[in-house]
Amino acid sequence: AKNMPGDSADLFGDGSGEDGSAANGRLWRTVIIGEQEHRIDLHMIRPYMKVVTHGGYYGEGLNAIIVFAACFLPDSSSPDYHYIMENLFLYVISSLELLVAEDYMIVYLNGATPRRRMPGIGWLKKCYHMIDRRLRKNLKSLIIVHPSWFIRTVLAISHDRWFLDRVVT
Repeated sequence: AKNMPGDSADLFGDGSGEDGSAANGRLWRTVIIGEQEHRIDLHMIRPYMKVVTHGGYYGEGLNAIIVFAACFLPDSSSPDYHYIMENLFLYVISSLELLVAEDYMIVYLNGATPRRRMPGIGWLKKCYHMIDRRLRKNLKSLIIVHPSWFIRTVLAISHDRWFLDRVVT
């Protein structure tokens, strides 16, 4: 059965985590990205897990549509912003590895997202470079819905032709 937008965003189940909780009451998930083991603090990112969801399939086969909604990102004025973004980054990357079997596209929903909730260039570059070769190779398009002037400017000055060939605004 195909998943539709709005389906559960908790890609690891109910968020309870099979790894259990630490003495501080936090819930952790251990994931392997590339060849490195990472721990995700599920307690801190629970309010932001809807940032990445499965939007269904397109074409023939298991070509996934991944929806990334910037409006669900944390506010950059949050006291734990960098810690949350680091854990959210690991969650997004590990979610891609779970959701993508073949080719895929990312639909980036940007409309009406305040600047303070938009990820920084450094975070986006880190995501792009940490995605393993299989995921980079199988990304067929990145559709940016309602890009801000900031995003348009970044795309205009970018020199990565491979990446820019996949972007649709």
